[in-house]
This record gives sequence, C-alpha cells and structure tokens, in this order.
Amino acid sequence: MRDWQERPSADEPTSEAFVKRNRAAMMGTNMVIGPLAMQIGSLVAYEALRYLTGFEPPRAAGTIVQLDLHTGLTPRYQAITRDPECPVCAP
Repeated sequence: MRDWQERPSADEPTSEAFVKRNRAAMMGTNMVIGPLAMQIGSLVAYEALRYLTGFEPPRAAGTIVQLDLHTGLTPRYQAITRDPECPVCAP
C-alpha cells in the first residue's frame, strides 16, 4: 500500500518533483501496465464487435469482468444482480 505522502502536493506547479520522488516505485509497479492495457483493450474491442455485427450475443452486458494476472488474464464474468427499484438497471 502506498503512502498518501507520496502524492503530489497542491503547491507543486508540475508533476516533475512527484516523478523524481517516486521514480523507483513507479518503475517496479508499472511493469504489467502495457500487457494489461492491451488485454483490456482487446476485450472492449471484441465486445464492441459483438454489438455491431451480431455474430455472437454480448457477454459483458450486465456482468462484472474480472481479469486475474495469475491465471493468464483469462476473463471471468460475474452477473450483476438487478435492483427492481432502480430506475436505471430495472426494465
């Protein structure tokens, strides 16, 4: 867990001081951001193709999609329960 003191202060005019203070921590923790962004982008693009072409029914509609780095980024879909009183998610 990162400390709140590592956040940029309000009086810093640029983020340069923040980056200098946290360069080592940022280098170690951002190693998976590229592959993760690629996987998420692929899932979003594939879901858009499902909507636009109709070749498959959409899978992410009404679900939470979870990606686990330990299982090779295999998506897991968990259905969201609908609240009958909600004006947005209830039909």
